[in-house]
Amino acid sequence: DVHEFERAGSIEVFPQAGGDASSKEGWRIAVSLLKQALDEGEAFPDSLPAPTLEDLARSLGLCDPTQLSFLEAQIEGNINCVPSTSAGRVFDAASAILGFRRESTCEGEASMVTPLDAPTFLFGADPGDDSLFRLPTAAFLLDLALRSLDGESPDKLAYEFHLFLADLIVSGCILCRERSGRNTVALSGGVFQNLLLTDLVVNSLEENDFQVLTHSLSAPNDGGIVLRRQNPASPSETASREAHEASQRAVGLVALRCQWQNKRSLEQEETRSIAKRSKRARRLCF
Repeated sequence: DVHEFERAGSIEVFPQAGGDASSKEGWRIAVSLLKQALDEGEAFPDSLPAPTLEDLARSLGLCDPTQLSFLEAQIEGNINCVPSTSAGRVFDAASAILGFRRESTCEGEASMVTPLDAPTFLFGADPGDDSLFRLPTAAFLLDLALRSLDGESPDKLAYEFHLFLADLIVSGCILCRERSGRNTVALSGGVFQNLLLTDLVVNSLEENDFQVLTHSLSAPNDGGIVLRRQNPASPSETASREAHEASQRAVGLVALRCQWQNKRSLEQEETRSIAKRSKRARRLCF
């Protein structure tokens, strides 16, 4: 039914501090989720001192003390903060924590540049009662940060994050099936531009006997919203050919802009890398 829906659950709610800026500055989301995990009192071995948010932010290179102080005040005072359940923003946080992208220049960049290489493991959803279920993320990101600081490979941890998120999505789908009896899953949203995440989720859902629907003619991200607005999905409504073509052009422009910005960002990163290697070579020569 394209005209109504019932929300069954989401990832756990976190404060998205900073308004529009937080959509591009993944470090803000990283700080917010790490603060949430620490405030919830995640357990640490007795032999290890519990880290502070200031220590984590400094060691991970997320922000300077002034930025951290300002962001904490925003969160604690609920100033310019939006309650969020965006999986894309969690991707941004993981990318910032692992040192791949502290900030993004286009939508989805953080997830696109995050390297992938590691084994698998499983996490589950918290079913709670028959109301909304919440999929935990803050505690895992805190664990990710600590393991990164302990010297584990960022590539390995990045792949584990993909597996973690995929397992959460599948766990949520299983809970929905148990409650509703429905066996068809439609995967949509910007995070499903990430082909690795999509493959992991689709394969796991099919292994659990789900029928899986994915995008083929429209984009899963905001470009798909353009198409939906131009083509109301109703038996009594038929969009004109001109509107359809206009929406397709809009989708294409969104995709091309993101591809161009991501290519430029990767070229800049490669230029910086070459400059660093050249500088090291000169030091060795002299």
